[in-house]
Amino acid sequence: MKRTLFAVGLVVAILVASGCSPKAPVMTLREKPLELPKAFGSEEAKHVLVVCNNRSEESMAITEYYCAKRGIAASNVVQVATTMSEVISHTDFRWEIRDLVRKALQKSEHRIDYIVVTKGVPLRIHDKWGPSVDGQLTSTLQDRKLVESGAEPPDGGVRETLVNPYFNQNQPFNSEKYEMHIVTRLDAYTVDEVRALIDRSLAAAPTKATIFFDQAGNRRSGGYGELNEEMAFAARDLRQAGKNAYCEPTNRFGKPPHPVLGYMSWGSNDGAYRDSAYKAIRFVPGGLCETFVSFSGRSFLPQSSGQSMIADLVSQGATGAKGYVSEPWLFAMARPSILFDRYTRGFNLAESYSMASPTIMWKDVIIGDPLCRPFGSAQKQ
Repeated sequence: MKRTLFAVGLVVAILVASGCSPKAPVMTLREKPLELPKAFGSEEAKHVLVVCNNRSEESMAITEYYCAKRGIAASNVVQVATTMSEVISHTDFRWEIRDLVRKALQKSEHRIDYIVVTKGVPLRIHDKWGPSVDGQLTSTLQDRKLVESGAEPPDGGVRETLVNPYFNQNQPFNSEKYEMHIVTRLDAYTVDEVRALIDRSLAAAPTKATIFFDQAGNRRSGGYGELNEEMAFAARDLRQAGKNAYCEPTNRFGKPPHPVLGYMSWGSNDGAYRDSAYKAIRFVPGGLCETFVSFSGRSFLPQSSGQSMIADLVSQGATGAKGYVSEPWLFAMARPSILFDRYTRGFNLAESYSMASPTIMWKDVIIGDPLCRPFGSAQKQ
């Protein structure tokens, strides 16, 4: 895994210099309108904005299912018309996704804390080294300040990573306070797998299932070693708090013996990695995972080669997962000592992953229903 920061290039200057105007809106290719609730099913549903691609039947079907299950009204759904590819250009991202989301946020009658992107909406911007669509959407409130100050690139293109103001916090999330949104994605290999993920989120309940950390024998020096050791500290602290946590300290690639509440490892970066063991991992409803793998979230389409993928763990029952669409470097990884501590103390899935993640606007992709909260409501600290 590289350790030097990669500067995201901007490729739209020619269009701006030539005076090209944004593309005209693309008409929907779906004849049947979305069937969505007319009223919100709960107070927390008012704080979720759902983004779907009306050129994608998969995206529309998932949006209908999720909104029905969570009681998210039609007023909190944004339909974009964009490519069904997992990769989108800078300019198309800006005009076909980001600007529409910004307008929806400005028009909303409710404070939006969470943006949920559905399968069928592009995953990565530009090329195989680009940032995630989801990561760029975290910054819509900060964008306003950057535009006013002149700090935003004149073409409105993507910017480099920012420090996450919600990192290592210990209180419920509020987008106005932290001037950002938490973005999660409902994605998997198939629509049925996404529906199952949503069902698991709703079925999640307090459990004594194990939180399993797997250290790697070839990750014991430098920054790797620090992250490796943090897994052991996290397991110790969770046990002291009365949770069932275990850290595999040997040089073998560990396989949890039972369905787990949490899983964290180096995935295919572990020198002892076994694909059969990785694909044998199972989760209880509400189970979360993170693997320290550079391209673990590069796609949600079946792959025949490359590094281990979080999409497999979602297929195997994970309710939440964090991955990376391209090289994120070590600083972006979710911190073991924060993620499961917050989750088991009552914070929801989105809050837990965001508090554990040092950066926004980067390569991150968080899979899951942001409202999943098996351990009750966290109180303000």
